[in-house]
Amino acid sequence: MIKHILCPIILLCLSFNTLAANKTAATIRQQATAFVKNQVSLKPFQRAQVVAANIDPRTNFQQCKTFHYYLTNNEIRKDNTVRVTCDESNNFRLYVPVKVKTLIPVVTMKNTANSGDMLDSSDLTVSYIDQTQIFGSYYSDINSLLGAKLKRRVNRNSPLTGYDICIVCRGDTVKIVASGKGFYISAGGTALADGLVGDTIRVRNNQSQRVITALIKSVGQVMIRM
Repeated sequence: MIKHILCPIILLCLSFNTLAANKTAATIRQQATAFVKNQVSLKPFQRAQVVAANIDPRTNFQQCKTFHYYLTNNEIRKDNTVRVTCDESNNFRLYVPVKVKTLIPVVTMKNTANSGDMLDSSDLTVSYIDQTQIFGSYYSDINSLLGAKLKRRVNRNSPLTGYDICIVCRGDTVKIVASGKGFYISAGGTALADGLVGDTIRVRNNQSQRVITALIKSVGQVMIRM
């Protein structure tokens, strides 16, 4: 009879201890995450993604009520380790790995598009992406890409880089602008090469048929240096 009574009690105690340990492990993980996040230095346009590793709930938390957190590195890195100590037990030591990713705003594709497609606002969105995953030049302003063309197929959710697009593409009709103190001249032309904003390309003046070198200013517009 006693055994029948004790077994449920023992199981209940074990279940209670397991729940308490799980709760403590989750709390430490949250606090380790917050501890690291508070020390991350970011530029105004950046965001931080901080993730602490799972903690084994079998860890002996019973003697600890107050925890303290210390960074084992001299500074925040991509991979960090947080040392956790306990006021009630000098022997308690717990090391929690914490990963930090710096996210930056990047223009990405809402849907898959093919080479030659012209981009408009319905094609694009801004997503926050781990900066280590971005290769080549990237864009954070959708407006600067409106009217640009794809040079190759780009899949849904993929970031747009300078390898994927041309702001002015070979064969495009462009506006040639020349300006200086007291004067402004414009003419129609044809691009003879692909390029991005800031690139210098060869352009043919459609009226004179003269080939000139011009600087790409925006979609459909190039500028002659005077």
